Amino acid sequence: MTTEQTIVRAKVELLELAKQLGSAYTQEIAQVAASIKATTAKEQVEVVGELLDVSNIKRTFRMKVNDKIIQGKFGDAISLERPVQLPKSYRATLIVLQKLVFDDEKEEIIYFLVSLESPESTVEG
Repeated sequence: MTTEQTIVRAKVELLELAKQLGSAYTQEIAQVAASIKATTAKEQVEVVGELLDVSNIKRTFRMKVNDKIIQGKFGDAISLERPVQLPKSYRATLIVLQKLVFDDEKEEIIYFLVSLESPESTVEG
């Protein structure tokens, strides 16, 4: 289940709970459901870094960007048709999902690798 599906499911469950509790709680629960979406930010970024490790079985990667090691998952960015060398510098396009976890007030950052290319490639903008 994707993060978006989890958010939608949580909203539906909250709204169903509001119906069961009666109209007195409907507005408050609807506001909580709306705030769930507000706690998740999604953006696409381009970074240049050194690809350190790849697991084709788990579909995971590790990459050093500046002095920080990031890790995440990938779909078809790396495959038999799109092989990579390790360790090697690449320009990576990533989807970064930032989620605020209410219980311990920590931020969770999830990286999804969209594509890799030579670091010499130009960046538009």
